[in-house]
Amino acid sequence: MAGIKVEMEPFGEITSISGYVHDTSENPIPDALVTLKTPSVLDEIYFEENKAYVGKSDEAIYKWDIMDEPTEFSGEPAVLKTIQAKGKNSLSIDDVKSLLEGITGEKVFLISLEVTHKVGENQFKEQAMGMAFVYEFAGEQTIEFDLMPDFTNFSIMEAWTDSQGAYQFYDVEKKLVPFLKAAAKASGYKPTSYVTLETVQEGAITKDFTLEVQTVAKSYEENFETGTADIWSTKIESGGQALTSNTKWQLLNNPDQVVMPSNLLNSVMFADMGWVDAQGTIGTIIKVAEQSDEFFVVGKAVVTFLENGQEKTINTLLYDFDGQEGIPDGKYEFIELDDTQEQGNYDLWYDFGPETTEYWSMNLVEGSTIMVSYQGVSDGEGEGLSLLPAYSESHVFWVGNLNSSDYIGTYYDPDLNTGEDIVDAYLESPMIDLNDFSYVTLQLQTWFEVNGINYSSMVLEVALMDDDLAEGDSVTIESDYGEVSVKKGEFVPLFQFNPFAMMGMGAFDPSGAGESEFSKTAIPKKGLLQEVETDADSDGMPDEPAIGLSSAGEFAPPLWTPFEYNLNPYAGHKIKLRFKFSFINKSSNLFRGWAIDDVKILDVESYSDFEIMTPEFGFFSDYYIEEIIEGESWSGSYAMKLTDGISLDMEDPSAAEPAPYTQADQYITIIQEALWVETNFNFAGLDCTVEGNFLDESYNYLDFYFYDTNTDGETLWGWGVLFVDEYTGVISGSIGAETSNGIMYGGELIVETTK
Repeated sequence: MAGIKVEMEPFGEITSISGYVHDTSENPIPDALVTLKTPSVLDEIYFEENKAYVGKSDEAIYKWDIMDEPTEFSGEPAVLKTIQAKGKNSLSIDDVKSLLEGITGEKVFLISLEVTHKVGENQFKEQAMGMAFVYEFAGEQTIEFDLMPDFTNFSIMEAWTDSQGAYQFYDVEKKLVPFLKAAAKASGYKPTSYVTLETVQEGAITKDFTLEVQTVAKSYEENFETGTADIWSTKIESGGQALTSNTKWQLLNNPDQVVMPSNLLNSVMFADMGWVDAQGTIGTIIKVAEQSDEFFVVGKAVVTFLENGQEKTINTLLYDFDGQEGIPDGKYEFIELDDTQEQGNYDLWYDFGPETTEYWSMNLVEGSTIMVSYQGVSDGEGEGLSLLPAYSESHVFWVGNLNSSDYIGTYYDPDLNTGEDIVDAYLESPMIDLNDFSYVTLQLQTWFEVNGINYSSMVLEVALMDDDLAEGDSVTIESDYGEVSVKKGEFVPLFQFNPFAMMGMGAFDPSGAGESEFSKTAIPKKGLLQEVETDADSDGMPDEPAIGLSSAGEFAPPLWTPFEYNLNPYAGHKIKLRFKFSFINKSSNLFRGWAIDDVKILDVESYSDFEIMTPEFGFFSDYYIEEIIEGESWSGSYAMKLTDGISLDMEDPSAAEPAPYTQADQYITIIQEALWVETNFNFAGLDCTVEGNFLDESYNYLDFYFYDTNTDGETLWGWGVLFVDEYTGVISGSIGAETSNGIMYGGELIVETTK
């Protein structure tokens, strides 16, 4: 094929690397592991919306070429833009924005990446190729990247020693040698640090390792039962400013004695609640004349019972139809809930006990007892949910509220006025000396329960605290899979306990781009999505959704869960640990917070990989959930215009093409409550009811559906989206509908505010 130019780089010169691993008495150590590693970065490639990342090296030079997609095999693709800089390990839509001017619809670019590593006069390169696919979504240009490395370089190589302590690596390219580092370890011995290799001599490299016998250091153990727990420090801040709050880290004795107020059980559906049976009493029965006749009587009555320790009333309907000769006798044979909204939350049943003579009839009258089943945790005597017992003995550290009587056991503080700002609660360890450690394995026990639909972040952090370092001095922390320069006293993230903090999943995705959709009308009050309305007397209970996320999973009771972390590179140093709980103080944070117990640091090797949540170790997104800034409410009056409307009769074989469809502009009134929206408009000549949900509290993207009001959607039903242009503020979108006789509609919408 003419025009195709193929070049193949010849294999470079190769060498071998060999040597021996022995102890301080020159005795060989069999089964020792020797590791070679390069500073390769293309083993880590990650994509997110409008962005592509590769592994990060501050000293490497990243060269990104953005090329036009060739239309024929007439030559190499033209380079439209080159971006070259040290440490430039990402490419985003902002980098190609200048190339998108005037482009509408779809466009494909070719992407080439070359990463150059240098040591003195030596260098080696890694390469990757891929594509950037540009398209429009919700009226905005979006770009998806694809990138694939050439797989010619390796990150690590491993070799085991034989019975004589000998190891060997074959066929290593000489050009890589200046960049290689090697380390050795063996069971019962202290591991070596990574060291650079000597210059190639006579076609080979020899590197021997001497290992010292490991003397196991004394473990650090903290179960918070002794006075050492007092030297763990706590603080709470927002925007770097100190706060005074009832929600904070607290050292608890017998945490299971902290009982949540029973009124919370009527506000939030906790995963460890179950069906509870309570005795209810039927009040005065009032005959419903319009539904009754001489053979059938319908009555209404209120049933009173205790729900989670609080008096509760529900409306019921009763039916009397089995008196003598079919004439009602004032004793009712059947009872049911009158309020359809309560039918998913309660169940009524009659207890046919042994003293009952008529097993087929309830014979209910005023004052009769009827059983009511509801969601709770007790027999109705007022006992509520409690925190979990300590994992061992009696003490734990827990972040939550003990002082606000209505919110004890939660992490909501009604007296904390921080609005939409993020609040950070810190629990910090004392100095932990690891100077005598050969390996460092951190173990701990934890449980948490948070409102998954709100911002919540639970991060374990670590800081280097060596005495011989001045504040701000840096040390390189190095492992098999990466290295990073850390400053003394600077806490870096080690682990994020919230599994949804770094992935877009369902209702926990703060961007609103997840797959789960929850309808306010489709799920009952005590379903998975808990809608709690503020009472008319403004008792302060939440008016926002609450979804439980715990250490046991989504909508599951919290459980003590063990965690283990590899901190081997911190052996020989001093460190501090810090647990950082970040949240936005909202009235729907009625869950039980976060607890820590049994923190241990052992001088044993962890076989999990050492990772810090930084780009050097393949973590590219912010490890805290992105904060969403609440937008302006849509409640108000609007003019709605339909443009580019079409219709198509699907049952008419002759209608091969859609016909234009138009309708007059109209005024609508939108009512918004939190993420929920309601309105009415006319479509295809029918009055329609419209309901919808915003994807998040920015109120920038509305997903809605509608149906004809007269037949509740049997005649016409439809769907659509509306979004706010971030630059112009214009609200626009699309709409579609279908009728029962097979006519399809479509078009674009423009919604303008009326002054």
